[in-house]
Amino acid sequence: KANGDSGATEISVSQLGGAAGGIAPNVNRWRGQLGLSSVGSGEAEALAKPIDIPSGDGTVVDLKGESKSMLVIMVKQGGSTWFFKSMGTTAAVERERSAFVEFVKSVQYN
Repeated sequence: KANGDSGATEISVSQLGGAAGGIAPNVNRWRGQLGLSSVGSGEAEALAKPIDIPSGDGTVVDLKGESKSMLVIMVKQGGSTWFFKSMGTTAAVERERSAFVEFVKSVQYN
């Protein structure tokens, strides 16, 4: 959790094996967590942008709801995908964006 004047953002890390369900189901699950409606697979895929991660293939998804936002970075490592998620007030997610991205870039995998 990162707290500040503009609210808090919850940071979570999880790992899933294989294809981890694909981009569209994950994007739509996250959209639902923000109170947003589902989108088609093409639009979901378009929301996933590459990000330079020193230790693997990275993808970032940036979602904004009415009062909350979510920034998710997925990193492929071997046969697994790691999910790093920052979710909270839009102001808090934006405030912590740089630190969150640097944290993900600094992770060492075995």
